[in-house]
Amino acid sequence: MDVRVAIYTPALLGESPLWHPEQQALWYCDIPARRMHRFHPVSCATAHWDFHSDVGSFAPAPDGSFIVALRDGVWVGLRLPLPA
Repeated sequence: MDVRVAIYTPALLGESPLWHPEQQALWYCDIPARRMHRFHPVSCATAHWDFHSDVGSFAPAPDGSFIVALRDGVWVGLRLPLPA
């Protein structure tokens, strides 16, 4: 088995890895950095979104938006602009 680092992005506390099958992308959050990350392995494109509060977890919603659990509440219907 060949195991290697897919993407090197230091995180204070990386959590909640999620493979998004429709986007073919890996999503995860960095809780104390208040940030969500996205990595598309085919293109090697990376993106991140900063929030006003700690990001505890998240999940994609059927309509393409996200449900995001922040320290100050759970946000539904959040649409994050994807890189071109």
